[in-house]
Amino acid sequence: MKKLFSLLAVAGFAVASVFANVEMDLNMYGTPFSEYELENDIKLRQGNPVGFESQFGFYFGSPTKWLDIGMSLSDGIDMTFSGVEVGINDNFSKHDDSVVLDLFVTFGPAVRFNLGKMHSLYVSPGFGYTFSAVGYSDKYMNEYGNEDKESCSGSFASFDFNFDLGYRVWIVNKTGFHFGFDVGYDLTMPIVTTTLGDFDKTDVNGGQRHKIYFGVAFNFGDKSPDKFAE
Repeated sequence: MKKLFSLLAVAGFAVASVFANVEMDLNMYGTPFSEYELENDIKLRQGNPVGFESQFGFYFGSPTKWLDIGMSLSDGIDMTFSGVEVGINDNFSKHDDSVVLDLFVTFGPAVRFNLGKMHSLYVSPGFGYTFSAVGYSDKYMNEYGNEDKESCSGSFASFDFNFDLGYRVWIVNKTGFHFGFDVGYDLTMPIVTTTLGDFDKTDVNGGQRHKIYFGVAFNFGDKSPDKFAE
């Protein structure tokens, strides 16, 4: 564990030497609701995937003692092994024999409102890219009157709008280094989508993905309250 924190500190200080103020968050997240709206009134929902992500905030300006402005970059991966739901005209059927893998990256402007040294509110509207691989089985009666399964698999790749709203509490505040915990909410909505596999040439009319995250936060460099206290 000490070696891990030492490596994180070295990486953080290396980046901070360029941007002077860098936040790095390592999070777990859950996705209470995730849905693609397909053609012909078909909807595809995922079964509450859980994953891991890293978030970076590169802050290059502090115009006041309560504000840092910069850019954000995040990436993550999640997976679920059950619970895919397929709906036609909002009549959903659940497929327990299923698997979904999601990979994503997001970027955009970032604003951090510092309420003293201990508390920060984080806002980042931006854009992202998501890749989702989906596989599930449909049960049906074959020609011999026995129950059988038919597999369905495919993938979605989308360019997204993303909105991240978070809170940080800083429990360690030293010159050039801060440590604490973060929690937040993240919304993703596809703008342009392509499909492959059994979903090939399927029109995606919309969708939404709601994520809740929590984890540990590191800040390498001085936040705005520290800069104005000097």
